[in-house]
Amino acid sequence: MKRILFIILGIILCHAAQAQYKDIQKLPQPLRDSILIDVANKAIDKYSIGYLQPGREPIIEDIGVVSKDMLANRKDRRGLDWPQYYGVYFYAVYYKTTEEEKFYYSSPKDYLVKVFIRADNCRPVNIRYWDENSSRSGLDEVEEMSRIVPENKKRRYTSVAEKEEKRANLGKTIYHGPRTPEEIREANRQDSLKRDVFRREHLRRYWEKRRADSLRMLNAQP
Repeated sequence: MKRILFIILGIILCHAAQAQYKDIQKLPQPLRDSILIDVANKAIDKYSIGYLQPGREPIIEDIGVVSKDMLANRKDRRGLDWPQYYGVYFYAVYYKTTEEEKFYYSSPKDYLVKVFIRADNCRPVNIRYWDENSSRSGLDEVEEMSRIVPENKKRRYTSVAEKEEKRANLGKTIYHGPRTPEEIREANRQDSLKRDVFRREHLRRYWEKRRADSLRMLNAQP
């Protein structure tokens, strides 16, 4: 009974809080953009720590009406490919990665974090991070909207400097920023030489083992 009352109370509070965001497409663009950014930042702050980096400007993407044909051409469709979202108009707000982050993470995405927002009620639905396998979906569900996320359950942003400090403590190669084409070619050449040495060593051990097995079988014959 308490659970039912809690859900009903959550529905009432959510509708009351977002009643002003109905028909967001009809609002003037400056007001609409400010509301979208505010909703996205609150969602990012709820589920993440450190992703709202100072100095990064939010970018708003007009996704349009979700359909199977539209999702077929989107790489970041995960979280929107549910039947209840077909026919719903969506916006997205995201923050771009720096060149240093993009090179370090080897990420094909241009965004560090991206929030998908429904236009009909301005509720966040999905948060995607630069990592393809990192996301949170179903954010517009009533129980999820009223849930308080503990600090230890939030996704934490780790800067390149922090990651390099950890790598240095483990004795790994330290990243010194984007490399020139000549440095990349030289690194690839060194990797190729290492692979050749490993392959030759592997073949040497393989044939030595085969030779030893053959001699053992010959000696075992009467």
